Amino acid sequence: MEPRFEVQSLYSRESVRKQTRFMFKHLKFRLTRVVYLILAALYVFIMRPLFDPIVIKALMDGVLPYLFSEKPLATLITLAAPFATLYLLYRAFFMHRQQERRIWKQNKKYDGATTVVTFFDGHFVDVSKGVTYTVQYSELVEIEESAEIIFLKTTNVYGFVISKSDFTIGTPDDFRAFIEEKTGKKIKFIR
Repeated sequence: MEPRFEVQSLYSRESVRKQTRFMFKHLKFRLTRVVYLILAALYVFIMRPLFDPIVIKALMDGVLPYLFSEKPLATLITLAAPFATLYLLYRAFFMHRQQERRIWKQNKKYDGATTVVTFFDGHFVDVSKGVTYTVQYSELVEIEESAEIIFLKTTNVYGFVISKSDFTIGTPDDFRAFIEEKTGKKIKFIR
């Protein structure tokens, strides 16, 4: 059986960075970012104006005596709001970097390992880290593409990452037409 396409990728910190960046462009992580931004906006635009006079009074009288007065919870919430807002904004925009570091730390031992994905007419074979996976095209639930990566999803979260720059047989453009024909699914482009 003659392979139609083949991709050979070298596992490295850069490949982890590309994959993590792609995953965080995915809808699930976009929604997470939107939730964090909405929460931050709620703190800034709703909570702060409600308790603004309390904050001014707390700063004028000294924070500690005021915490034990009639509205200590309101004061604590108001004083915590800017810190919570900064934390939520940090999570919204830098969460992917934390995830990248965590993935790299867990898989650092595979640095330099080669992954070979070979595509045949009825299936494809992934040989990665000494393990061989054979996948029928009918098992793919969705295909997503970015500027650097094609993601062949076998479930809602898991799948196979194909780097466009690592094709050794065929080209990404020819592969796009091939995979759409074999699966009957349109490729969803993710910016």
